[in-house]
Amino acid sequence: MKATNILKHGFRFKVGRGDTSFWYANWLDIGTLCSHVEFVNFHDVNLTIRDVFITNAWHLDRLWALVPQDICDSIVAKHFLLNDEDVPVWETTYASISLANVVKDSFDTTPNARQPTLVRWEAPVGDQFALNTDGSVMGNRAGFGGLVRNMNGEWMWGFAGFMGEEDVLMAELTAILRGLHLCWDNNIINVKCMSDSLMAVSLIKEDVSHFHKYACLVKEIRSVINLEWTVSVSHTLREGNMCADYLAKQGAAGDSSLSP
Repeated sequence: MKATNILKHGFRFKVGRGDTSFWYANWLDIGTLCSHVEFVNFHDVNLTIRDVFITNAWHLDRLWALVPQDICDSIVAKHFLLNDEDVPVWETTYASISLANVVKDSFDTTPNARQPTLVRWEAPVGDQFALNTDGSVMGNRAGFGGLVRNMNGEWMWGFAGFMGEEDVLMAELTAILRGLHLCWDNNIINVKCMSDSLMAVSLIKEDVSHFHKYACLVKEIRSVINLEWTVSVSHTLREGNMCADYLAKQGAAGDSSLSP
């Protein structure tokens, strides 16, 4: 297994028919594309190269995920003739890899520093209700969304809304505020609020300058939290916040300021 991990660096990917995964194969020679984005939207997970490279041109507008501009430039610079099989090929410049080193490293028992981590939705405990929120910006359209679930993961309420042209932090904070109002209005008195925006959570939980762009919005969120109920606000990973992410994108794509 360790020999494979070493030798694999001598291979590059040759795209033929384009049947290979767009996100999870190293066809661009910079590692898998999924490692260069914050997360892969569930609309995109099954995309192949030929789903995005159509009639000899890239159609990156089909992607739901936000891809950094430098990665987009690398993709657009890559062209294929889709008429053969997708296969890994050995790069002759790697022929100098020492077999002795491969064998030595294969028997190295040092444990890997990084281990895979399972990420999933964090269920509330007891009489708590989970409020997951998210903000989304697609082009010049911002939206927010979220949902409330009980300890069994059952859907209680959901919401989404369009904000016009705003930045993602504004969308994230608005989602939290709207979600808290929804819980308060429905007499939920114990709320576990989760957002995948570390910046938004930090602004709410830590000191913020009165001159901050969103100081008034943060103050309003804190005033709602300080009502006579129990609210915790915490950060969650995007992979555990996919339902809220979907609703936020629906909000950005729609025209309603709030859709319950």
